[in-house]
This record gives sequence, structure tokens and C-alpha cells, in this order.
Amino acid sequence: MKLSTAFAFGALFDGASALQVKQVSFDDPLANPGGIDNVDSRDAKINEGGENGSECFVYTSEANNNDDRPDLSFDDSKIWETCGVFGDGPLTNELLQGDTNGTEIDYSFPDTSGDGSKVCYIEDRVSVHLLSRSGSSVTEVTDSEASGNVRKSKRCDLSRDGTALVFDSDDNTLLPDDTQDNQEHVFYTDDEGATFHRLVPDEYYNGVDCSRGTCESAWGALSGDGSMAAFHSNIRYQDGLPSASSPTAWETYLWRKSDKSIHKITNFNGKECNRTAMFERLVDIYGLQNLTAQNLADESKLGNAQTQCESFAVAGMLLESGAGAIDVKDNPAGVSDDGRFVTFMASFESATARGTLEPATPVSRRNTFLYDSKLGITWAITREYQSQTPFRNEGPVDVEAFCCPTASESLKRGNCSIRNEMRQGCCWQKPCYNPTVTNRLSGSGDFIVFATDMAPGDTTQVNMDWEITHFHIPSGKTTLITDTNDKNYDDFFPSISRNGDVVAFTSDFDYTQNEPITANNQIFAAKISTGCSRDSTASNYHPSPDVEVCCEWDRVPEASGRRYLEANVSLHGDPSKMKSHVAFFDEVSGGEAWCTAYAEQVRNDVACSLAVPKEYVVVKADLDCGLWQEDEINVALILKENPVYTISHTCNRLQMQYENMDSALWKSYLTKTMKMDMGQLCTARNSKSSKR
Repeated sequence: MKLSTAFAFGALFDGASALQVKQVSFDDPLANPGGIDNVDSRDAKINEGGENGSECFVYTSEANNNDDRPDLSFDDSKIWETCGVFGDGPLTNELLQGDTNGTEIDYSFPDTSGDGSKVCYIEDRVSVHLLSRSGSSVTEVTDSEASGNVRKSKRCDLSRDGTALVFDSDDNTLLPDDTQDNQEHVFYTDDEGATFHRLVPDEYYNGVDCSRGTCESAWGALSGDGSMAAFHSNIRYQDGLPSASSPTAWETYLWRKSDKSIHKITNFNGKECNRTAMFERLVDIYGLQNLTAQNLADESKLGNAQTQCESFAVAGMLLESGAGAIDVKDNPAGVSDDGRFVTFMASFESATARGTLEPATPVSRRNTFLYDSKLGITWAITREYQSQTPFRNEGPVDVEAFCCPTASESLKRGNCSIRNEMRQGCCWQKPCYNPTVTNRLSGSGDFIVFATDMAPGDTTQVNMDWEITHFHIPSGKTTLITDTNDKNYDDFFPSISRNGDVVAFTSDFDYTQNEPITANNQIFAAKISTGCSRDSTASNYHPSPDVEVCCEWDRVPEASGRRYLEANVSLHGDPSKMKSHVAFFDEVSGGEAWCTAYAEQVRNDVACSLAVPKEYVVVKADLDCGLWQEDEINVALILKENPVYTISHTCNRLQMQYENMDSALWKSYLTKTMKMDMGQLCTARNSKSSKR
């Protein structure tokens, strides 16, 4: 067995970084003595059940890890756990589930609880099983053999505390309903399969009234305690009531356990790629007579019009709706442990807010979006513009430069036919890149990891070369983890630890040996250092972290003194629209709760940007958010006199950050939406009391 070694790899926007990248799974020489690339490993998930809370990796592998028992077959997938990858001691490998009876059973697609005590997986790709490791007991949550393997279950997801499980299934024995063969739905159980709930509520479930494939749900993902779940569905649901017909696009939903209600996060219905509209646009550009001469006389010649929708979207002609060609169906949602954040991917324009300095960019291919269920905001995480440094937007992607070098000769300039050009199918017209392929959200809700072939900061982007990219939500900092510059060396299926500082991925390239492993992939993991470099007294101090995070203190000296600083921050945004998008909004108390949460986020952003304890920053007591209007959101803060910085120093630092467009204040979660014309932010005042 190879030994795992650290490998300095990857690049940050602001300079090189020696990320720790280590190998998790291993090729097995017993599978083919003297050969290489013999067995395959993939689909890693991360728990914190290792020594002293260190990371362990649960994954699928064909390897036996040098175990020469004759009842272990290299042809069968098994579930392994590897711990100690980033520790000082040796690796430990434990076989959690495998075919030890020679019966040719595959075990795959595992997920794990946060402490690793429970692991779910799929047996022979048709049944969900749950392993409780304390007693080594296995619960058969679903039994596809009962239907002759016609009814199948897949894609299990465990809550971090291990109390709840969701999975996709068309098994009609789980509930007394009329689920049809191949009509998948997400099911929930918090008693290891004794009872089940369908995440789509009964009032929106249509059973046999649906034609096959037109009312389903898939890709369930659970919050940390299982009280909330995200999922995708094309159920008949619009504005709180069943609609007369089912939309063609799938949507992303948030489900709440307490009352089994759902909230629709996305709003794609009516924004789908429209073949009729695309044909009308082509007629406007080329004329019907010229189109007819190229056998494009009617819209049926356009196929599903995805080519035209993507081409016009990347040209900036469909900014309002995006291409509307790729929805959320094919990839999982992600949900933070507290249920506040949900990630999804689509080629529909979904962002409801952007930073003041961020340009409007096209949505022509699948992008990653982040929904904030507490504030009712959806942010674009990936963007289709060329940017090699943070917040430096050089302009739209040069489609020809990116796509034509690897395109077929028949689609390049001088060779692309008139008919293809009219159809928007030449290599300089239709985007070929993929802003995101798959993504995962950390349990903390602070980080996203995604695979992409157009990673920001990668100066040698290669079409169809998936690279792993790490994104810090509070600051917008992006870290490029891999950069092979070869489309044959993909890095894919990323996962992320709860705290977001460890990512795992499957790769076609061996980063420890610096050689390709394209025949059979292995799993690698990267350790990203996070911390605060701006104050050495912080408990999370790090002199040069890969990702700068907010400073934290175990003990905060009490603020004292008669002087304080009043700061007024004005921000863009529409309070009414944000509140209308809050999940499960309560009309009675929801407005006050939203106001408090919004102001608290601004407070956190300001404290973080100043690198001071947030206890020294408070929201002014007489804040009246009832006065807030669109683009007139004013948050008044009190910055207390404290032992860390004098009042005048704090005021100067805050003003300097406001005037510096590269500062942390302009990159933070909400303060990036500040108005440009605020002038002087802060004023020093005296207080009648020593405390405020």
C-alpha cells in the first residue's frame, strides 16, 4: 500500500499557497500484481469521528486494502472508512460493509453522521441500509427484493446528529399511496424505517393523476438535527396553491418537520427555455426567407432550443431569466446544519441581490446559487465573467477563446456552416464552459466546495477540465484547490467537512505521485487553513491563513468608557421582497424577526471587517426598520469604547474601509450592498453613563 504524503498544490487569488493535499483511498496491488490503476474509489463523505475530533472519510471502493481473504472480491464495491489522513500517526482503514460471503453484492453511495456512529448506504443500487456502528447492527430501511428489485431506493442522506434519514424511492409500500413505478419521491424517517414521511405534502401529491415523470421529488438533504430538509421537485405547486398544470422545470423546496410544510425557494415556472421565442428572435435577426433557405423554416428545426437559449443568454440578451435550459433536477441541494442556507444549481437567473460593485452577468449554463432562508436573499456564487483576482471583473467570458480551441473543426470560423451559424451553434456563439458541475455546502453554512472548468483565478482554464474550488460565503473569498490544466485529469464529486476546512474529491490524477490515474480513480483530500491574521490576541489567530475569517476571542474584556461611536450604514435592497422570500414567514412576528436578523448581520459584518469582538458593536436601540424602503435601508450601530482601539482609531479604520473598494467591509456578506454615497459613516459622542 502506498503511503500518504503531503503535496503542495493549488493557488489562491492573492498568491501561491501550500495546501495540504493527501491521498485518502489507495490502489490495491493484490488486484493485479505488478499493475497499476486496478481498483476504483469514489463518493467520499466526511465526518469528525476521528481521534480528537479529526476528520474521517467514508467512501466506496473496490479495494481490499491488502486483505487477501478469498471471500473479498475486487469486483464488488465496499464501504470503507479511512481516518488519520491529516494526523501525525498512521492511517487507519476500517471495512464498514463489504461482500464477505462471495455473493457479489455491491455497497455504494454512503453518507455518514457527524460523529461517524451511523452510516447509510445503498445495497446493490436498489435498497437503503443503515449501519449503527456502536452495536454493528444493520437496519434494512427499504427492501427492493420484495418487489423483485422493480421498486428501487437510492441517494441516502443522514442528518449530522444521526437521528434522521432521507432517500429517494419509488417504493409504494412505504406509504399507503399510489406511487407509480419509476415515480421517485424523497422519503424521511427518524425511527430507522419504522415510519416514513414523503417530503411532498399530501395536498400536492398527485399519484396516478400524474403522467410518468411529471410529479416527482429527488435529492433530499437534511439539516443538522433533521428538522429541515431541502429537495427538488416538479410537483404542481405555485403561489401556495396547486396550479392547473405542472411546470416543466423542477424547483427547489425547503421542508419543515414540525408541521410538514414546504417553502418554494426557486421560481422557474414561466422562465423555461422557449423554443417559440427563440425562433422569433432568429427571424428578427436573419429573416424568414434566409432561415427557410437553410432548412430552418419553423421552430421544430431547433430541437429543444437549448443551443439558442444558451447562446442568447451568454450574449447578454436573456439577463432577466437566464438560459432556462438546465434546472435543478440532476444535482443535489445542500442545506446548512441550522437550515438557514440552501445551495442549488441551475441555468435560470436566480439571484435576488448582488453587491454594489458586482456587475450583472449572464446565466447561460449551470451556476451555483445560495439561498438565505432567514433574510430571504438568493446570491449568485459562480459568475460568468473573467476574473483573475477578487472583485476585479475584466468582462464577459471570451466564448471563442474558451470554446473554439477544443471544438470540432466544423464549428470553427471558416468552417462553420451558415445553417449552424444561424442556429447559434458555432463555437464562438454557444458557451461550452461549466461554471459549476457539482457542489456541497458545509454544515456551518460558511463554505461551499464545487467542481468547475472555469475556476476564478485559474489563468489556464481548460474546457471540460473539472477543478475543485472552495468558496467562503461571509467574505466571498475563493480558493482554487486543484489546477491540472488537462481535461483528462478531472477532479469531481467534492464533499466538505462541517467546519469547511477540509474537502475531499475523486480524481483522475494522483497528487502524491504527480501522475495520472484515469483508468481507476482515487480519493484525495485538501486541508485549508482558516483563521484571523489581523489580531494576535484572537483565539483563532493564524499569521497567514489560506482563508481569512472573522476574529474570535475566548474572553472579551468588558467595554468601558464614556465615549462611543455612532455609525450609520445605508444599504441597497428591497425589504418587502426580501421578507416575501423568507421561508415559512410569519405575518405576525416575521417582520420584526427579519429586521432583527438583518441588522444583526450588518453588525457582524462591521465587527468582522474591523477585527474587533462583536460585543463591542451593537445595534442602536431605537432602530425602526418600519421606515426602510427599497434601496433605503439604514442600520444605526453603536461602537463602544474598548481596550482594543480608541474611538477615533475605530472611526478612522471604518471610514478607510468604506473608501477602499478592496476592503473587507465591501466584501462582507451584507455590507457589500452598501450605498456609494454615504459620506462620513461615523461620529464620536459622549454618553451619560459608562455603559451602553
